[in-house]
Parts: sequence; C-alpha cells; structure tokens
Amino acid sequence: MDKKTEKKVKKSVKKGYNTAKKTAKKNGKLKQFYIAIAIILLIVIAAGIAYYFLVLKPNMDNNAGNGTVIDGEFGEAGMTVHFINVDQADCTVIELPDGKIMMIDAGDNNKSTESHIKEYLGILGIKTIDYMMLTHADSDHVGSMDFVLDNYEIKNIYMPKLKPSYKMKDKNGNIINDRYPDVPEKSTFGAINTKVYYDFYTRAEDETYVENGARKDCAITYNCGYFTILGEGYEIEVYCMDESVYNKKFSSAKEKNEISPSVLVKYQGRQVLLTGDSCGTSHDNFTKMYRKRYINKNMDFDVYKAAHHGSSTHDSNNIGFIKEIKTEYSILSCKGGEYNGIPSIDVMNNLKANGNKVYRTDECGDIKLQLSTTGVIKFTADYNKDGVFTDTELKEAV
Repeated sequence: MDKKTEKKVKKSVKKGYNTAKKTAKKNGKLKQFYIAIAIILLIVIAAGIAYYFLVLKPNMDNNAGNGTVIDGEFGEAGMTVHFINVDQADCTVIELPDGKIMMIDAGDNNKSTESHIKEYLGILGIKTIDYMMLTHADSDHVGSMDFVLDNYEIKNIYMPKLKPSYKMKDKNGNIINDRYPDVPEKSTFGAINTKVYYDFYTRAEDETYVENGARKDCAITYNCGYFTILGEGYEIEVYCMDESVYNKKFSSAKEKNEISPSVLVKYQGRQVLLTGDSCGTSHDNFTKMYRKRYINKNMDFDVYKAAHHGSSTHDSNNIGFIKEIKTEYSILSCKGGEYNGIPSIDVMNNLKANGNKVYRTDECGDIKLQLSTTGVIKFTADYNKDGVFTDTELKEAV
C-alpha cells in the first residue's frame, strides 16, 4: 500500500469512527459503543496472533540469542550426533533413531578427557554402547578407549586390522608381558608399537556384555573394504582401505592416518560424513568406492566432520575433495588457535568458499547436531557442567 492510499484509508476509518460515535451518543448508547469497540479490537488482535503463528509460522528456535541454527521448522528429533569437545582430539557419539548408541573414537589419553566423556555419557543416560569404532591408532583417537571399555558395556567394535607389537617391560628392560607375539611378515595384520593401542587392544579382545541375562563376547569387525550398519530408518555406510594396506609395521603419521574410514550416516534424506584423520589417499579411496557403488550419482552431502581436525597435512581436506562432497556445514574438532598448523587456514577458507558454515569445538564447545523425523537440521552448542545444553550462540569460524 502506497502512502497516498494509506492516508485515504486512515481518513475513512477516522470518519467512520466519529460518525458511529456521534450516532451512539445521540441515542444514549455511548457505553455500549465503547464496549463494542473493545470487543472488536480484541477480535482483531486475536486474529493477528493466530495469523502470525499459524500462517507465517515463525521459526522460534532461529534466534541468535538461543544459539541454534535451524534449516527449516524443526519438530521432533530423530537422530542426534554429538561432537564432544576433547581439544585436539576426536570423540563423536551418535544417538540413533532406534535407541542404539554409536561412538567413534574416544579422545586422548588423559584424565580430563575421561572425566568429560564420563560426565557427558552420564547426562545422556548411556551405559551400553552398541557400536564403537576406532578410526585409527593415533593417541588422540584411541587414548581413552580403554577407559570407555572399562566402564561401559560394548556390543560391537569396529577397529583397524592392527595387532600391538608393544612389549611391557620392567625397569631393567626385561619383558614382563608377551601376550602378543610379533606379527609375521606375510600376515594380513599390520603391527603398531604403542602402549596406548596395546591398552585398547587387550580390553577389546576381553570385552563382554550382558544381554537377556546371558554374558556374551563383544563382536569385532575390522575396518577393511566396505560394510554397512543398518537400523530402523537409518543406514551407516563405512568405506575403508583394502585389507592389503595392513601388511606392514605402522610407524609414520601418514600410514596411521590413511586407514581412517569414511563413515556416511544417512537418515531422512540427510547425509553426515565423518572421516577420522583421513588424508588424500583415504579421500581418493572413498570417492572411488562411492562412484562404483552409486554409478552416475554425484555426491551432495549435508554435514562434514573435517578430516584430521581441519589439517591440510598429507593432502587432507584437499580442495578437490571439498568441492566433490558438496556439504553445507563443516565441524572441526580442534584446539584453540592454529595448533601445529591445525586447523589449516587454507582448509577453512576453502570450506567457506564452497558454501560451508564452519563450526569449531574450541570456539563453540560441544556441538550437538540434531536431525528431525522430517529431515530438518538443527545445531546447538556449548554443554556445561550442570548437564544442560545452554544454547549459547553457535559461533561461525572467522
């Protein structure tokens, strides 16, 4: 409505009001007139409120003050992915639609990480983990796995095809525990010589859980080739390096990182890609396997947990891969600042240049991603020690 028309309407309304008022006064019914006007105003206000909420349907969670980012009108949560803030390390917990729990990696080997994981899982009411996955043997991923195995019941473990070559010794250098013999040269297993992996491996082999009153052995699956985890309304596709890469001793960072699987979580038309410390060879392996499985179908994912904490080392998060996966949101699990060149400024810039909103655990705290039963995406940040997601503003990385 232009200003000229608006002026005419106001003039007509005012004239009509004054005429009605004079008529009511003349007939001695001024009191009834005011009552009628009040009722009309209440009806107009009520109609306006109803129109606002039922027709315009504002997104009440899309305010900067409550710290959530929502793609559409949310509704009821069906799946929740927790990116737990464990500094320069990784720990992801997924609450699946059928009530099952998945944990991918468990942060570094220190009391602070153990305490935070324990508190976090306690608030979520988690006592049993249905699927535990170790992406690779670096201490910032396997570090607190032994703690989780000691304190929770694990039904299924997915792990690298590595055996520990670490030998426990006394102060004089004598071997005091030779549980695992050296891996032969032509073995299909790889070998890694770290205590932290030894601590995980021994517990994984010994893990049991109780179901329906019976104690059962935890099932172990090695991260080789391709496999899926299927549930009610969701699918988890796991793309791993071929078994042939394991026939060696693992010592270099590149060797350890490149066996990280690419985990594609699918629910209600949404796809979340989790990649551990994948590097260029891992990315190439994933894209090759994906294209073979989905012929003539381009990748178009929603959320990407950036590989190796946002590093560019060994071609992690290279620009070709970022362009190919076509995501809208990226999560970086990292320490404050640019710790040892991680996260890479170039990687962050490339993610943003290719349409990603980037969120970092060092800036946002723990990050909770929820997918609604209709496929709407919602992010919430900042878990506090009272066990409440405080909904502080989800800060996009600069």
